[in-house]
Amino acid sequence: MSRTTPEGAFAEARAAMERGDWDSFFACLDPGNLLRIAENGVARFLVGGEATADAFTALCGEHGVPGEMIVALRALLQRRTDSGRASVSQAGSSERGAMLQQSLRHKQIVDEYQKALKGTLKAVPDLPRFTAALERAMRAAAGGGSVFLEALRR
Repeated sequence: MSRTTPEGAFAEARAAMERGDWDSFFACLDPGNLLRIAENGVARFLVGGEATADAFTALCGEHGVPGEMIVALRALLQRRTDSGRASVSQAGSSERGAMLQQSLRHKQIVDEYQKALKGTLKAVPDLPRFTAALERAMRAAAGGGSVFLEALRR
């Protein structure tokens, strides 16, 4: 098949999706879109906590993602969660300076997490293949993935 035109790429992606061929589907995507989908897939596993930790760690190991990067992402996600809770608890505070400082700290942590996530995904040797593995794992665990099949069947 040919991906020389947008129409050709769409037709190839649609056919791959309908076959459930996630490797071929994700190989058709624009790198920026692929990165966003991979970010969302990783986030879904990370927020699963201990229930998904082993499966996610194994999946990352199979695809060449350095373990220390996953540990760092989990730590940053926890910091982001704790900071978000702190921000919410100060939302009703009458001390505007403290609220502003907490908001700025939270933004910095969110930015650190996003930077680490992007860095981790850039370290993946074959991002389309890794994203396809995330998709299969999400579908097996939750019955759905990051791609909504019905949207392309119309």
